[in-house]
Amino acid sequence: MIGGVLLTLYMLASLNAGHPLLAGAALGCAFATRTPMIFAFPFILYEAVRASSTAEAGAGLFSVIRKMNILKTFKKLLLFAIPVAVVIILIMLMNYARYDDVFEFGHRHLVVRWAPRIEKWGLFNYHFLSRNLMVAGALLPWIIPHEPYVQISTHGLAVWFTTPLFLYVLWPKKMDSFYQALICSVVLVAIPSLFYQNSGWVQFGYRFSLDYTQFLLIMIALGGRRFGKVFYALAAWCLIVNLFGAVTFDRMKQYYPMNSTHSYYQPD
Repeated sequence: MIGGVLLTLYMLASLNAGHPLLAGAALGCAFATRTPMIFAFPFILYEAVRASSTAEAGAGLFSVIRKMNILKTFKKLLLFAIPVAVVIILIMLMNYARYDDVFEFGHRHLVVRWAPRIEKWGLFNYHFLSRNLMVAGALLPWIIPHEPYVQISTHGLAVWFTTPLFLYVLWPKKMDSFYQALICSVVLVAIPSLFYQNSGWVQFGYRFSLDYTQFLLIMIALGGRRFGKVFYALAAWCLIVNLFGAVTFDRMKQYYPMNSTHSYYQPD
């Protein structure tokens, strides 16, 4: 939650590269709460380029880059980088004080049952990609013939099931350079979590998507699609599903069987 607030502040400060120092401080602090958020830097990179470019509104990304003022862009990005560097240095000093290693955040010292998995594969590995893609994009509720009639894996539900409005980002009616910058930010922030040793378990939805939800919402708004009956029906679905999660998650255990960490799909 804190990371999401800081990411929103970073995005607001990054618009037109108007407040690069504040943007850097916000993104640096967001990194301190949620490591993947540091990869949201393409947003201010684009805004710094666009603010100094003479390209017309709605121009493509390469056109904006070709017509930018390099010196103005560099000054904005330098101001942005200073607070980011300060936060990173402070975190590294804290890591060294705790673990005698500036790159150790403490994850390897977690006392959890999947510690052997971390020792074997590390924190990030291609080995985890298929599982995380499945969790983010394929998990559905389990329908059972008796009460409570619906159960949900402790690995959660697919993003498109809990928030089908995000499907709108897949086929925008228009895609300018600003939209392309948002895509770059989403992809870069999402990649580390997809290779991470933890799927997000225990969760209702794919909680790591909160690292880039703000970008997706802006992409929906800028995609140019008409917000008609289908849009509002999907919005109502989002409210109903997530309200169910808010009421039941970690309160009504009958909906969330804790058989094992491998219960992705409904048992046969």
